[in-house]
Amino acid sequence: VELEMTRTFSPLKDLKALWSFYRLCRKERPMIVHSHTPKAGIVGMLGAKLAGVPNQLHTVAGMPLMVTGGEEMGVGCSGEDYIRVRHQGVSQFERVV
Repeated sequence: VELEMTRTFSPLKDLKALWSFYRLCRKERPMIVHSHTPKAGIVGMLGAKLAGVPNQLHTVAGMPLMVTGGEEMGVGCSGEDYIRVRHQGVSQFERVV
């Protein structure tokens, strides 16, 4: 599924992306939403929260994570941890957006 988003700050396009993602979450009813980039994190986490998705996970990567440790940033699970849990069958999540 592709959502139209820009990398730059564009209030109208950003609201449109948020609304589209919210509608997608309401339709698909995922158990978890996992995002990576800052802009996708804002749109994804807010849209998922508003749609009632029970679990939201944002992986912080790149320069901010290199400068500040994950524990200091309040990051409890890395993308690798999530993938490991998913492949080991520990997770009950069946639908991921």
